Amino acid sequence: MSGSFRSKLSRDSPAYVVAGQLTTSALALVTAPLIARAIGPDGRGVTAGVISAAYIVPILVGLGVPSEVRRLAAQDDASEALRSARRLAMLAVPVSVLLSVALVASVFSGLTPPEKLAAGIAIGVAPIGVLWMCDLGVLVAQQRYRAVFSLQISTPMVLLVGVLSMTAAGHATPEGVILVSSAGTLVTAICGQVLSRVHWRGEAAGWHTLLKRGATFYGANLAEAASNRLSQVVTLPLYGSFDAGLLSVAMTVSGLNLVIGQALGAGYFRPIAREGPEGSRFTRASVSEASSLALLASAGLALCAPLLVPFVFGEGFAAAVPVVFICLAGSLPMVVGFVSSSALVAKGLGLGATASQVLGLSAQLVLLLTLVRFGAVGAAIAVTTGYAIQALIALCWLRARPSWVVPRPRSFVTGVRSLVRTPGSGKNTPTNNGSTGQADAHE
Repeated sequence: MSGSFRSKLSRDSPAYVVAGQLTTSALALVTAPLIARAIGPDGRGVTAGVISAAYIVPILVGLGVPSEVRRLAAQDDASEALRSARRLAMLAVPVSVLLSVALVASVFSGLTPPEKLAAGIAIGVAPIGVLWMCDLGVLVAQQRYRAVFSLQISTPMVLLVGVLSMTAAGHATPEGVILVSSAGTLVTAICGQVLSRVHWRGEAAGWHTLLKRGATFYGANLAEAASNRLSQVVTLPLYGSFDAGLLSVAMTVSGLNLVIGQALGAGYFRPIAREGPEGSRFTRASVSEASSLALLASAGLALCAPLLVPFVFGEGFAAAVPVVFICLAGSLPMVVGFVSSSALVAKGLGLGATASQVLGLSAQLVLLLTLVRFGAVGAAIAVTTGYAIQALIALCWLRARPSWVVPRPRSFVTGVRSLVRTPGSGKNTPTNNGSTGQADAHE
């Protein structure tokens, strides 16, 4: 490792976001096969459905507040807003408890009694997730990437330790996996409070303004979470636990590419927020780099998938390989859409982020309902189409040119640099030929 590269990593840089996501993905690639082999495709479908629901509920009760806290932190101190957000999260617990009762009685009615109990607990305590989402947003906005790394790996680390313990004891069950996942969320929330360095006591921002601004991001937050997770909730009752398990594995593999979107979105968030709604220099760079990096990553995973999936997850999941290919095709618009949505939030264009996410999710749900007869393959097509529509609308709202999303070698090179050092600093700053907020002349 060169001295220059070491010096870059010695400071906070988006490389820590990449490292965190790669570590999270690596932990998932260890944990997922353990779960899959211990409880089979059916059990994997149950855990994926319940854990996905527990992921969506914090977004539902969070009312867009985490995004507003993140936006404020990118511009100024957000301590008062963070305290208000934490108190609002605690007030949402009764709502999440009611939601857990409703979901267990409807979507998860086919589960066993222990599985229902675990699902009820996981969803009921879901507002804890709002706490760490707010803390994570502040850390990203402040470009404290080493702290982001620590927060990223806490939940998967707890899940891995819990699953290893259950497997070693020979008592791995779907309900056990669900409860361990909830414990990981609690640990992450505690870590978030420690890392954010903001105590509960102290001055708090007014709830009215926080909720009003957060509402502009609410639809986007909810739809984004749903587009990534709702398919795994819906496929459980509609497609059956076996197909839900296949889709879960396919989305786990294709989801590795989201590392790129999360790192670029985090690194470019502050530069895009500061260039404002009319600026396009950093926005164009983030989209172009996301497209180029995602294409290469998807191609690499596609080459490995036929051998990787049966080897890692077991022969029982060999049928997931075609589903993986379809999901990998959708991972390119998934990454571009994620970065574009992050740019819209950074610019304060909550309506655009909401419109793109809601329309993409709507298309996904319609296709999920109409392609049931095609099983997991149909579900994967629905998910991929939803990602493509979301990305297209987000790009249109950003007034992006078609050339922004064309993969190119130069964007790949600058993209790798953006993963190592903070965009907008030094040589990594995209040029704009002396005109702030405009794309390069050749564009």
